[in-house]
Amino acid sequence: MVTVEKEANGDLKLYVDAQELRVKGTNHVIFWRLDNAAGQNYKFPSNGIAFKTPEGKLQFINCAPVGGSTNTTFRCTDKNTVQDKFAYAITVSGAPAVPVLDPWIINQ
Repeated sequence: MVTVEKEANGDLKLYVDAQELRVKGTNHVIFWRLDNAAGQNYKFPSNGIAFKTPEGKLQFINCAPVGGSTNTTFRCTDKNTVQDKFAYAITVSGAPAVPVLDPWIINQ
């Protein structure tokens, strides 16, 4: 689950329920669901989940928003043929703007 929350200082921040997601086995489809609070209308753009390294881009395929006009769900297939730790970025579009979040997926 991905959420946009307001910090004590008033800044908005992205949160994900697993800062380090551990995946075992091959060809898992991973879904990220954006949970908008009342009054929020954030969506995943086409680059909503973007892997930062060439290796990550080879391991995680078919990444795209799903859900038609709402685009509140994003999916990627994790080939998981390489055991490593992969950094990625979560980006949402909407107003007010929210900084990118940089969590990890660990293939085991």
